[in-house]
Amino acid sequence: RRQRQMCIRDSTNTLLQLLRAALEPTVSPPSIPRLTEEDWNRLFTLAALHGVTALLFDTILRLPEQQQPSRALKIRWALSSEAIEKRHAQQTRAAHELTTLFASHGVRTILLKGLGLSIYYPRPEHRECGDIDLWLNDCDKGNRLIEELGIKINHDSEKHAVFHYKGVMVENHSHLLMPSHRRTERAIDDFLVGEAENSRLAPAGYYTPSPMFNALYLLRHMARHFGTEGINLRHLLDWGLFLRSEQSEIDFEKILTLYAATGYDTVYNIFTALAGELLDEDFTPL
Repeated sequence: RRQRQMCIRDSTNTLLQLLRAALEPTVSPPSIPRLTEEDWNRLFTLAALHGVTALLFDTILRLPEQQQPSRALKIRWALSSEAIEKRHAQQTRAAHELTTLFASHGVRTILLKGLGLSIYYPRPEHRECGDIDLWLNDCDKGNRLIEELGIKINHDSEKHAVFHYKGVMVENHSHLLMPSHRRTERAIDDFLVGEAENSRLAPAGYYTPSPMFNALYLLRHMARHFGTEGINLRHLLDWGLFLRSEQSEIDFEKILTLYAATGYDTVYNIFTALAGELLDEDFTPL
């Protein structure tokens, strides 16, 4: 058991070294110990678990030939990375087409989480994404437009409607947060709804939230995820890369006051410290 724990620890350390290099493409890849086939397979499994398969492969291909995994595993890794790239392209097209469709009927679309965060990565297509989360300023009208295309919508959730558009699962959120009588939840919702007006048009043709919106929304989402399913390295990467790119656009005096008022100050400190350690960067507010 002790040996197994040491193997897992060593694999984790190697993963972190390769991951940091993937986020700094101009920096030489790290010098890692020679790994056995078993080590590489363990690393592949760990990368998939944390949603960083394609990111790690970017660095692996830059390693000296003698340090790379076997040809068979490289092919497996390449196929996984290619699937992630195809899914990213498919989701990007879907987000653009839906944004255009809704806009032509006076409905504004904001892309939440996932795909919209890929812009912070050196290679956006290597940020793994699940479904597409949209928030419309008129969700009911948006759903009617989808149904007019002959697409079936699942309305089982109180928070969002779910449908599939050209092979992509989409969640149309009717609420940013579930309706609540709690004062703190209402304060968060009021802030997010107000900030939604400051969304930005991304080059790919969809709108993404303002930095102030994401400074609260992403943190809250990550905290909720941590309490239910747990979080992985991709969540921390999203947070760290977001801060790296948008820190200067965040009014920290305002957002830190809001964190304290809603009980998210400790969560912010913990997750920001972890993201900073992961990226080897200091995210202390400027």
